[in-house]
Amino acid sequence: MALKKSAQLLLFTFIFLLSSCQKEKIKLGVKVSETFFVEHDGASMRVQIYGNTSSKTIILIAHGGPGGGSIHYRSEMYKEQLESQYAIAYWDQRSSGFSQGNFIKPSMKMEQYGKDMKAVILTLQKRYGNDIRLFLWAHSWGGMVTSAFMTQDNNQDMIKGWIYLNGTHDYLRNDELTREMILDSADLEINKGMNTDKWQSMRDYFSNQTAGLNVGTSHEFNRRANEAQSLFDYQTLTTNATAVEVIKNMIFTEKHPVLSLIPDLQNNYFYKTFASEILGSSFKSELQKVNKPLLVISSSYDFICPPKLQEEFFNLVGSANKKRVMMKKSSHFMQEEQNYVNEMIDFIEKYK
Repeated sequence: MALKKSAQLLLFTFIFLLSSCQKEKIKLGVKVSETFFVEHDGASMRVQIYGNTSSKTIILIAHGGPGGGSIHYRSEMYKEQLESQYAIAYWDQRSSGFSQGNFIKPSMKMEQYGKDMKAVILTLQKRYGNDIRLFLWAHSWGGMVTSAFMTQDNNQDMIKGWIYLNGTHDYLRNDELTREMILDSADLEINKGMNTDKWQSMRDYFSNQTAGLNVGTSHEFNRRANEAQSLFDYQTLTTNATAVEVIKNMIFTEKHPVLSLIPDLQNNYFYKTFASEILGSSFKSELQKVNKPLLVISSSYDFICPPKLQEEFFNLVGSANKKRVMMKKSSHFMQEEQNYVNEMIDFIEKYK
């Protein structure tokens, strides 16, 4: 009897260990809401999956920053139109959003961000299958992150297409074109008698500045570029949620850390310890190797990442299948959401 009980206990233990070692089974669905963390090189990066994983098509967001967070992009329109057809992976990069970890200075390089993205994609494949169709969605600083990924090794073979929205691929060139666009606009607006005092102040500042590898100057260029966008009349544009609505959603629905919503606190770390590491980064000499389908969308009133920057990027990318679109009534923050969504859906359907 004792021997029999021992055998039963041994069998039970074997079955338990076998089941605990099996791969986690992820059920696909049309209205999925899942959260997991990707551990990679000292960072614990949060990924939220929303939408239709049964479609086997996943859009991976590379958010703006440095800093910021991915869930900022989850508008009602994206929920209704994109998440109903595809799944969206809202990834918080290292030192961003909900991500955690001990981020030492040596790890804060563009190469690291490309490696991080690869780790996230490998995790998505493990969870949802190697047959998933992945599209990268890059906005602003996300252009640097995705460029780092796309130009490393054979990484581009892991995706179906690259969606590049108001992005940047060259920090120094970005600052040069911001200065150029603001000076040109200042002359036009002053001649029209529009916000003359503010535009004169802009012109005075940028006339005496040159773009250089200086963190403080680059930060000030970005701040003034954002201010320049605010000087135009957006009453006729499709507007995104108000700042109050965004914050309420972040705190109560997404349970986002409150302090991360304060840009000065959030960005202070990056501009002191990180920006100097990546300010001179550029991918202009490497983009020719990219051969995946590409959709580039620019905005006429984007002073932060000027349209001319995306034009240069578009011409540098080696892909034979690429399309560029200009939004006539948007700034860096993509006010014409429906037009953006339409272009993205057309692109995904063509290349998935």
